[in-house]
Amino acid sequence: MVQSKNSQNDSIVESVAQQIKMVGESKNILNLGGPLISNILNKNNIPFSDIKPKLNLKLGDYINKLSNEKLWADELPNLKNKFDLIILHDLLEQAKEPKLLLENLSNFLSDTGSMVATVKNFLCINNIIKIFEGVTPQSNSNNYDLNSLNLFLSNENFIISELDRNQEKIGYDLNSDYNEYIFPPVILELLKKDPEFEVVSYVFRIMKKSVDPQAKIWSSTFPKNYFLEHLKNKIDYYETLETSIKDKDELIHGLQISLELTKSYVENVIKEKEEVIGGLDQSVKEDAEMIAGLDQSMKETKSYVEEVIKEKDAVIGGLEESVEKDVDMIAGLESSVEETKSYVEEVIKEKDNVIGGLEKSVEEDAEMIAGLESSVEEGAEMIAGLESSLAETKLYLETAIKEKDEYIKEFRRTIFGKTFDFFIKRDKRRKKRMTK
Repeated sequence: MVQSKNSQNDSIVESVAQQIKMVGESKNILNLGGPLISNILNKNNIPFSDIKPKLNLKLGDYINKLSNEKLWADELPNLKNKFDLIILHDLLEQAKEPKLLLENLSNFLSDTGSMVATVKNFLCINNIIKIFEGVTPQSNSNNYDLNSLNLFLSNENFIISELDRNQEKIGYDLNSDYNEYIFPPVILELLKKDPEFEVVSYVFRIMKKSVDPQAKIWSSTFPKNYFLEHLKNKIDYYETLETSIKDKDELIHGLQISLELTKSYVENVIKEKEEVIGGLDQSVKEDAEMIAGLDQSMKETKSYVEEVIKEKDAVIGGLEESVEKDVDMIAGLESSVEETKSYVEEVIKEKDNVIGGLEKSVEEDAEMIAGLESSVEEGAEMIAGLESSLAETKLYLETAIKEKDEYIKEFRRTIFGKTFDFFIKRDKRRKKRMTK
């Protein structure tokens, strides 16, 4: 009952052939159905226009982009005559926004122009059987049956003017109890009452409603009186069923079989449920073991964090002690600078006294000055040496003070410096509170 791949391919080929047939006498044609239809049009020497996808997009994605971003006018510039026919193929199924597609393309359709397209019948018997068997049918972005297709087109101001049906006869092998249980014959008989249940796909021409409101030329490929004959047989069957005790007994027997199958099915479901519950119990045990492991890991993590905090406190204590030593060293350097500065000032003062005495001695005794010239030169050399020594000492002190300031500045930028400032400020606040 499942549609084969070959039959699917045959259905596609038949749909394409029907669309080509609907071209008729159309002159100005736009093909949006892809290379398969383009090849057939070329083989039949039918002139047409098409579009070439850009930006490395597939044809369907590129058409979606043109519709969503309203770029059809850019894609079809300088159009002298509007199109008599636009071939959509399966775009109504594949387009993300089929409403936008029709809205844009209607602007390029002539007053008497039309579009031809194909859609699969989502409610065909093949899909219904798959659903009953628990298989999800293959679907597109948009799925249609004949009623939903008509409603969609009508809302967009279009009407079907020509319709062909592609149908596939289904073999109904429902003799086994299993098949009867999965897909009861009574359901199949109800589906047969739908005249579209064997239709695989539709090929149709659509026109604007304003062109011809009465345009509905629907072609049908169903055998004549096929469904009426089948319906008559079922009516006869049910009339006999109402009056025949034998048929009633057979119906009861069938119900008993169905009940047994249902019981077997329920038992299987219960068994599967118990297996699932057993799996859940095992999963709960594994989760409990994992939680115990997480608890142990949490305890180990807590112990590790406590050790890290102790080590951090020890480091901070060492830093505080180092800061105190650095403060003592800085204080010592400052004291040394002050002593050196005092010593240099005393040396300069003594030099000035010596120079004053020498000048006075020169004035009193010129001869002594001549005799002392050698001594003065020696004194001058000593003074020059002292001045040089003083300059070096001053440079050393300035460099030491600058390095001290830079060291203190860099030290205060670090975490230790910030910690030191924090303790200094804390001590100052404590001293103020104690003073108060």
